[in-house]
Amino acid sequence: MCIKVSILSSGVLIYGATTSRAVLVSSVYLPIIAVCLGYAYHAWKVNDYELVVWPRKEVEVAKQNANVSDLTVAFKMIENLFGGDENDMQLENIESGTALSLS
Repeated sequence: MCIKVSILSSGVLIYGATTSRAVLVSSVYLPIIAVCLGYAYHAWKVNDYELVVWPRKEVEVAKQNANVSDLTVAFKMIENLFGGDENDMQLENIESGTALSLS
């Protein structure tokens, strides 16, 4: 975060000294472009110097239980945010039709 602020603030200072809008625009967009190029270069190196691997490698996905309700999936997706034990109890109560008060 500190590096981002320093790059932008140095661009603003140079813009103030030179009143060149190109310096200000460059200080905002050049770091973003450099990060994107670095990411593409890393992907290129990891894929044995092929940017796009074609045909795609097939990845097997284990089948889950197909009888799971949408509500169960939604609660399980955010389970780590709120903890496991209490949510499981609330989920069972919601699915059975009884609700708990949040006191």
